[in-house]
Amino acid sequence: MDKEHYILIFHGSDNSNLISKTDLIKNYLQNNLNKNLTICFLQKLSPSFSEALEIAHLHNTKKIVCLPMLLLPGHHLIKDIPLTVENFKKKHKNCEVKILPCLADSKYFFDFLLKTLQSNQ
Repeated sequence: MDKEHYILIFHGSDNSNLISKTDLIKNYLQNNLNKNLTICFLQKLSPSFSEALEIAHLHNTKKIVCLPMLLLPGHHLIKDIPLTVENFKKKHKNCEVKILPCLADSKYFFDFLLKTLQSNQ
């Protein structure tokens, strides 16, 4: 049983071509973290965030760490994500769920911006 399961939460889009990009991200992280990881979406694509939490729970995970791939702390981060976690916790009281900050609140984000602009990529 893996003690931690990671979930990356993307907004979602009508453009299903972004699945190939999220698959690249998932494969890279799984290969380097050696942990279970699920990609999910808040809108329009599957799996949903609530489905991703259930997927993690099926792995008998003790702790789920969620990284919202959202730039700023808007409605999804303030309302939707916490409500989904609250509903999940009602069913699975022994599973810890941690929501990491949005990208702009990450201590690494400004370095990422600076390096990306300096390299012109």
